Amino acid sequence: MIDFAKEVLDDVDKYSLSLGEREFLMLRGIWFDDQNGAALLSIDLLYDRSNKPTLTEDQIKAAFHEGYAWYGNQAISVEPKIIDVIVLSDGFFPIGDQFYKRVLL
Repeated sequence: MIDFAKEVLDDVDKYSLSLGEREFLMLRGIWFDDQNGAALLSIDLLYDRSNKPTLTEDQIKAAFHEGYAWYGNQAISVEPKIIDVIVLSDGFFPIGDQFYKRVLL
């Protein structure tokens, strides 16, 4: 599972670099279903609300191979969210609790 997560994070970084200056992708989580050999990727596109987002939800799904056994030979489902934020705000932190709640396991 760690290798799987590393591959996904590498792709998140790669696609984020190709986006506009005020937008980026964040991996919110991965849910593994080993019984059925599947994984659900929750990936968010955060973009500055003063611009239009570069990617659509369908493009995010395609970029991360939804419907294919791609990463670790697991069937991939992608749950994208496109979130508009004020990136230039002094109070904006992309991993702040307003978007991503941390859970201690």
